[in-house]
Amino acid sequence: MSRLNLTIFLITISVFAALHYVSLELYLYWRFPWLDIPMHFIGGAVVALSPFALRELRLPVPRVLLSLKAAIIFVFIVALLWEVFEFSLAIAFANNYLFDTLGDLTVGLLGGFVGHAVATRINTFSL
Repeated sequence: MSRLNLTIFLITISVFAALHYVSLELYLYWRFPWLDIPMHFIGGAVVALSPFALRELRLPVPRVLLSLKAAIIFVFIVALLWEVFEFSLAIAFANNYLFDTLGDLTVGLLGGFVGHAVATRINTFSL
C-alpha cells in the first residue's frame, strides 16, 4: 500500500504549521492581510487529507469519511470553528468581518476540495 497520502499530509501540515508560526511571530498576518487567504486554503487541504492519512496508518476510518461530501462538511465545520475562535479573540477586523469570514470559508472549502481530489487521485493510482 502506498503511503503517498500520508507523506503529502505530513508535508502539508508541517508547511502550514511553520508558516503559521512564522506569520504570528513576525506579525505577517497584520502586515500582509492577504496571507490569510493561502493559509485558509492550505488548512482546508490539510483537513480533507486527514482521513486518508489516518487510513494509511491502518486506523479504522469508515469509507463514508473518504467521500467528497464528508470532506466538505468536515472542512466547513473546522473552518467555522476557526472563525469563531478568531472572533472570540477579537482578531477579526470589525468593519469587514462578514466579508472576510465568507472569503475564508470559501477559500478553505476550495482547499478542502483540492486536498480531497489529490487524495482520491492518489488512491485511484495506488490500487
